[in-house]
Amino acid sequence: ITYQVPASRQPEFLVAIHELATTRRRDGAYNWGVFVDVASPEHILEIFYTHDFAEHERQHHRSVIADAPLHAKVRAFHSGAAPPQVRHWVT
Repeated sequence: ITYQVPASRQPEFLVAIHELATTRRRDGAYNWGVFVDVASPEHILEIFYTHDFAEHERQHHRSVIADAPLHAKVRAFHSGAAPPQVRHWVT
């Protein structure tokens, strides 16, 4: 997931997105990370790995209502005109 976050808001964003890592792992991710684009620092990439795409699909059903405010909090830092870009990569 690629977010656009102004530099002035990145410290807060990084705290919030690290909170989200716990929910990603609980819901089936076995690895998680966040990266800042050196060439374009307002672009931040969140990645997480699942064993297969079917497992990722199950994540959508495992997400609990209690996590919705945290997801909304992270999305609120995004400043792009379009929502954060979600891409799926498979091996």
